[in-house]
Formats: sequence, structure tokens, C-alpha cells
Amino acid sequence: MAKRYRGDFSNSMTDLMASVAVTFLLLAAIFIVKSAEATNRQLAASKKELVPLDRVKAAQDESKKALARLVEILRTSSAIYAVAQIDPDPNDPFLLTITYRSDQLTFATDRSTLNDTARKVVDDSFPTLIKEVCANESRLESVTVEGHTDAQGGESRFQYNFDLSARRALAVFSEGRDSIAQSPSLRHCMDSKFTVTGRGPVHPNDRRIRWDDWENRRGSRTEDRRVEVKVRFSAGEAEIRNLPATP
Repeated sequence: MAKRYRGDFSNSMTDLMASVAVTFLLLAAIFIVKSAEATNRQLAASKKELVPLDRVKAAQDESKKALARLVEILRTSSAIYAVAQIDPDPNDPFLLTITYRSDQLTFATDRSTLNDTARKVVDDSFPTLIKEVCANESRLESVTVEGHTDAQGGESRFQYNFDLSARRALAVFSEGRDSIAQSPSLRHCMDSKFTVTGRGPVHPNDRRIRWDDWENRRGSRTEDRRVEVKVRFSAGEAEIRNLPATP
């Protein structure tokens, strides 16, 4: 009887251990499956986060290509390149500056009115300029017509020169807008994307000169009395605004 009891006990222990082993294996399998599901969810979430970022990069790449095409077009346009300098910004891949040459478009000292030569330059160049710029309207962030002055009068006329530079920019903007009177679509683009501002004497044409070196800048400098058009393409601002909020 004792031998049979010991055999039954041994068999029961074997069955118990087998049951424990099976249970352990089942738990391990469940853990592996759950871990895999969690990993897949994390990967799916990561992919969802990457999609908007990819859209931002794609938008930026599109803007860079549009700016490069615009530079090429303007530099081969006799209406533009003959009267203006076309300069992509070396520090900002989304900014293009178009500077009208002082021998083509400038202002008399203390004046903001366009003379006949300057008016003809604007009338001949702005229709082409606006047409080519606005051909990229979907990628445009802004276009700024920016007026500048020399530093005559020094610090005592600083505010006056700011006002004067704004009036010069407005004179060019108004003449340019009149030059496309027969094109409602271009006028709409100009009215929605263009702004006018004055920078006074703080950006001399020669960047090596300190703007507040009043002593050396007090003479008349025709090249500083100028107007620039700054074209800024989108750096993906709309796509960035649509990025999902971080929890």
C-alpha cells in the first residue's frame, strides 16, 4: 500500500509540474503577444508623427525649387535684370532680394517722388516682376517693398529718414500697382501679398559700413537712396501649424 501511495504522489507532482509549466508557457506567450502589439502601436504612432514632418520638409523643398526657378527667370528677363540686382539670401534659403540699381531708380535728396526715368523703370519692370513672383502665389509667404535713405542729417534726422524711406517705398508700390491696372488677378496677388515699409538709414548699400557711423555717412550717397523688393517663400509655416499637438 505504501508503495502505491508513493507512486500516486509522484504522479500527482509530475502532473502538477506539467500544469505549472504549461501555464508558464501560456503566460509567456501572452506577454510576447502583448509586447509585440505595444511595439506595433508605438511604431504606428511614430509613423503618424513622421507624416506631418515629411509634409513640412516637402513644402520647404518645393519653396526652395520655386525660388531657384524665379531667380533664373528674373536673371534672364531683360526687363528686370537690366535695372535690378537679383540676390538670393546666403543665410536664408527662402528669401530673395531684388535691389533696383541706383543709376536706374533713385531719389533726389529729401524727395520721395519718382522722376520720369524712375517711373519708366517701374512701369517697364513691375508687370514682369509681379507676374513671375505671383506665379508662385501658393508658395509665397510675403513680398515687401522696402525703402531706404542715406544718413544725411545724422542722428537728429533719424526718425525723419525712416518716414522718408517709407514714402519712397509707397511711391514705387503705387506706381507698380498702376502698371498692372489691366490685370485684376495680379492686382489681387499684389494686394494680398505685398507690404510696404521703410528702413531709413539703417541698411547702407555697402554692408561694410556701420549704419550709425554718422560722421563718415553724413554726405550724400545716391546708392543708399534706393528701393528693394524682398520676396519670401513659405518655409512650411502652414504645415507646421497643422502639426499634431504634443500631449
